[in-house]
Amino acid sequence: AAEVEAIGREALYAFYRDTFNTDKALIVTTGDMDSKSLTEVLNASIFRAASRGHSNAIIHAETPAARSFRGYTKAPSSQVYYFEAAQLCPPYSMREFFGLSVINGVLGESSTSRLFQKLREELGLAYTVQSSLSFSRTEALLVIQASIGSAALGRCLSAVDEETERFYTRGISIDELAEAKSRLAGSFTLSLEDPESRMRRIAAWAMIAGEVPETEAERCMYLEVSMDEVTRLLERLASSPRGRYAYGRVAADAARSLSLVEM
Repeated sequence: AAEVEAIGREALYAFYRDTFNTDKALIVTTGDMDSKSLTEVLNASIFRAASRGHSNAIIHAETPAARSFRGYTKAPSSQVYYFEAAQLCPPYSMREFFGLSVINGVLGESSTSRLFQKLREELGLAYTVQSSLSFSRTEALLVIQASIGSAALGRCLSAVDEETERFYTRGISIDELAEAKSRLAGSFTLSLEDPESRMRRIAAWAMIAGEVPETEAERCMYLEVSMDEVTRLLERLASSPRGRYAYGRVAADAARSLSLVEM
């Protein structure tokens, strides 16, 4: 405890400066962005801060990743880990982030969400199921993740398809909209108590929008999401590229029936 108390600001900064530098880092990036632009962003935001003058090589992907695919990888596991991502491409702004957050909240973010209630509570087809949102300047991903028993893979994925199709085509209810907005605004307020969450918030806004709003203004942005905004975003998601991937004990007959290609 005494050693921790003795650490001063300068000593802590020296530790970070010497430990976290690009000579010791492997930085992985994904997104619909050309290599030249990516190099410029990394050089401007990260590499120029390196304490040494070593060259920083970028390893380019051999082939571009497909926007839409169905794949699987066999692994010695008692269950299957399933991932599905719908990709929303630009143009969009931070305004869409709040609408997508509401959509994610209703679809699978919480224990009251549609996917959790349908797949786990009602049908008992998944150990865990949830959705999450990844948002950047070049793409937004609405991701569904599920942990499934091998024997239930086909039934679970069919249920996911049915639920997401209903979700995209029929939309959400007024009550679901109100509940999601209230919960997200409350969660945002609570997140301000955590230093890491505050730093992540500032970094995300600065990188995506080039500015950081006041916290009360951001909280209100969740509450201001309208049904029309949600409906427009759902229409875009319904026709967006979608990638699907299963990892684990995937039987060959199940893969064929689901049109999954081994990767």
